[in-house]
Amino acid sequence: MFRIVLRVIGIVLLLGLLAAGGYAAYQAGVAQGIAQAPEVAEAFQQGAVLPPAAGFGYPYGYHHFSPFGLVCGSVLFLFVFFGLLRMVVCGISRRTDGGKATWQGGPPAMFEEWHKRAHEAKPADETAA
Repeated sequence: MFRIVLRVIGIVLLLGLLAAGGYAAYQAGVAQGIAQAPEVAEAFQQGAVLPPAAGFGYPYGYHHFSPFGLVCGSVLFLFVFFGLLRMVVCGISRRTDGGKATWQGGPPAMFEEWHKRAHEAKPADETAA
């Protein structure tokens, strides 16, 4: 239980640090933009309305739709969602046997019984039906 609490605290701290870093980077970009074009910043401070920025290579108001991003984004979301779900349910663990299932001391008794029944000859009346 204590490890789960520490993980949650670590995740919250990490997200907080990422948010703070993003905010600091945004503010640094704004300061850089103001330093490079002080007349635009001054006009904006005086209440001038700036025209909306259009996308590069497209006229204003043209919205290009591509299903490629929708499909790839959906698939990526599903992989991330089920990966996180697997980590929550199964825990974070790594197999140390190279991905092969090994039974130390032989297979379980239940498997041995099933295996013997699977290889037994079936009676003739069951196969004829």
